[in-house]
Amino acid sequence: MTKVEFSRLVDQAPFRWCKEDWQKGTAPHAYTYRRNWNDKDFCEAVLFIRTSGYPIKFWSKEYIYYDLNGFHYWTMGEALNKDGKPHTILMNRAYCKTVKPTEYHDASGYDELFNTDGYHAEDKELFKLLGQVKGSVLDVGCGTGMFLNHYTPKDYTGIDNSLPMLAVFRRANKTYADRGLYTTLGDFKPWRRYDNVFGIYSASYINDPKDFLRVWNGKGKLFLTYFKPTYNPITHIELGISPPYNHYTKQELESIFDTKVIDFGDYYIIKK
Repeated sequence: MTKVEFSRLVDQAPFRWCKEDWQKGTAPHAYTYRRNWNDKDFCEAVLFIRTSGYPIKFWSKEYIYYDLNGFHYWTMGEALNKDGKPHTILMNRAYCKTVKPTEYHDASGYDELFNTDGYHAEDKELFKLLGQVKGSVLDVGCGTGMFLNHYTPKDYTGIDNSLPMLAVFRRANKTYADRGLYTTLGDFKPWRRYDNVFGIYSASYINDPKDFLRVWNGKGKLFLTYFKPTYNPITHIELGISPPYNHYTKQELESIFDTKVIDFGDYYIIKK
């Protein structure tokens, strides 16, 4: 099994979070049962973890971890059958501690900052500009799930490097609760490229703009909003935080993405 094949299988697998306060981000792990997989795929995925991972000692027992897209994956370490298949009946995963987090230590009041008529009107105009969305979606910097207030895609993946944001995301979007991944775009290595890639109110936090192009297949839409150089984000002011972000001129963005930039309030928009 290759890394790409393993990525595809775990991306499509039905993982369930443990009930220990998982909505607040304190759940120890999620799990998926062997009975819900094609058995051959499950066995090969387990063997891939054990042959490609690294040892971690938890209490007095050693496990093999494999890290991918913001998650540790591991099994319970049972021996193999005589035919080389694992005994184990489940696979576990948990958020990696190696992901560089944002400064949102408490996201419970984040959405209230934008619960005003002015911001609602801005969102309405923004999503009107985005228009209809068909196909797979990668929502970069998904935060608390604002995109899902406007669309209900069948094939959705959100990524964010804030555990508090993802906790709110899971509470607010139970249908997509397992589709919010704890990773940065730079570290994200998906098994496929997505029809639609969005960085709505988040693109300025991505260090390499070309990473958006890396994960987009060009079949749908690329839609990104960048802070204008004169704009100081309201979240930084109200929450007293200062996460690093990038400023680009209109000319720089047009050169990077080979398209005309749209002026939109405090933002430059890339739409392809």
